[in-house]
Amino acid sequence: MLSINRVKNIIKKSLIILAVFSWVFSGWFQVLNFPPKTNYVLAAQTVYTISDGSLTAATVSGGCDTSLTNTTASDGAQGTVVTSTCIGRNDTPVVKWTKTLTWESMGVPSGATVTQVDGNFKYRVAQETHSAVQAMGVMQLRDSGDSAACAASDLEASFDPGAVNANYTTRDTSGAINVSAGCDTSATSVTIRLDMTPKTGNNASATSELRADDVSLTITYFLPTFEQSAYHFFNNANSTDVGSELTANQDTPVTLATTGDAFRMRLLLHVATSQLTASGQNFKLQFAEQSGTCDTSFSGETYADVTGATVIAYSTANTPADGDNLTANAEDPIHGGDTIVNQDYEEANNFTNTVAAIPSGQDGKWDFSLIDNGATASTAYCFRVRKSDDTNIDTYTVIPQITTDDGVSPPTLTFSVSDNDIFFGTLSSSASQWADNTADGSTTAAVAHTLTASTNATNGYTITVKGATLTSTSTPGDTITAMGTEATLTTGQEEFGLRITSSGGNGTVNTDYDNTPANSYFYGATASTTDVIATDADGDDISTTYSLYYATDIATTTEAHTDYQATLTYVATGNF
Repeated sequence: MLSINRVKNIIKKSLIILAVFSWVFSGWFQVLNFPPKTNYVLAAQTVYTISDGSLTAATVSGGCDTSLTNTTASDGAQGTVVTSTCIGRNDTPVVKWTKTLTWESMGVPSGATVTQVDGNFKYRVAQETHSAVQAMGVMQLRDSGDSAACAASDLEASFDPGAVNANYTTRDTSGAINVSAGCDTSATSVTIRLDMTPKTGNNASATSELRADDVSLTITYFLPTFEQSAYHFFNNANSTDVGSELTANQDTPVTLATTGDAFRMRLLLHVATSQLTASGQNFKLQFAEQSGTCDTSFSGETYADVTGATVIAYSTANTPADGDNLTANAEDPIHGGDTIVNQDYEEANNFTNTVAAIPSGQDGKWDFSLIDNGATASTAYCFRVRKSDDTNIDTYTVIPQITTDDGVSPPTLTFSVSDNDIFFGTLSSSASQWADNTADGSTTAAVAHTLTASTNATNGYTITVKGATLTSTSTPGDTITAMGTEATLTTGQEEFGLRITSSGGNGTVNTDYDNTPANSYFYGATASTTDVIATDADGDDISTTYSLYYATDIATTTEAHTDYQATLTYVATGNF
């Protein structure tokens, strides 16, 4: 019996990838206008008046021997007024008239900071008998519980209102008083308090009556101003953090890598003039197709709100929910040396600073989850933040710009071989032998290794094999005959062949190797010529796996050698 020991079949792979490169330029550098526009911030005022007796009375101290009456009354042209009447001997009661309400209910806009209040009211002495000396007001601004002052001093000091008078006089002497921190935000409730002391003379029936109306505040406030101050684009990540930078530098336009890309934009808004209280202003994100440049005057652009359905849209595919707190990243944008106050991850309009207040001179940071949702290829889009009432913010220093992919997929070709060294082991003229990845080979049909291929090439790919049949490396270089016609194996006949099966994708095995009829083999390549073993007609970029079976038989007359081997080279070529 002829024995051939450990015939080694070395399969080598090589890969041809045809690549097409393109370089796309988009956009222009933004041009800095000179001279720069100056923004002036002015204080605003509103006047709130409490009239028609809508104050509530309570006795602070003292009493009246006979009676103390605190009520409302109709008083001619003045309408309904508040009145405190004391009857008794030498009484000095102190009555507080109060009303508690928010700055916003007094006409201060949401998000504003109140800085000063100037108070005044109208008064008259309605009765005064037995030489009483009246005392009128203190007028105060206090906290919602009337337990502490909310201003640096009284809005009006106590004074002698004089003699009985049929007409009302306006008390307004103190001027504007600074409002205390902690009482100055627009949503804060404060108490307006007016004290009256209807003193009586030295007589059991002495009577004093004070009346007041039109308790009024002139309120000075500042609204925070906003500047779109910095931005940075990132790849998407399924978290409240962001992926890698789309560009190394902040405030730099970028181009998306592929059509339909999801991306993240982190944006800063600088707050000035006064603090932006928590949830103090609602904003929305808008986008526009670029016209010329993404300029700060929006020349030629038509901006629209970003929604979940616009061509540049909010992306909701991530696990975090809209409004979750963002996670800071080392590559986040900065604005000079300003402190950054992190805010929210955003998947929808509107948005606000729900996480924390933003002090004047600092910047809020938001994280927008966005996606190319069918936007025109190779098109630049601009972004801006606007107030939710459709008014612009005060200043736009930077305008984020992103350009969509050109819509042309870069050429790809993927090709791999699972094992480069396979073995037949010892051959016998009485039985067929198959190669596998063990030193002894296999006595039954076995997959020696697999090839995997995919491409996005328009016309798919072609896989070829090149290499001589099993050949002894010693002189005279005897060979085992390759199977030039697809056929089943014949024991005792010298032959070397290959059959292939496929799975997945659209790859197709050449008919010479495709196992028809069943268990048939073929080998058509030589040391100098290639043979096609498989093709894929279209570039769907779905992988096909090919399983390769190598079989051999020898005859009793086959020359004995221990060094039969074959070096086969497989090449996948993309048909772009």
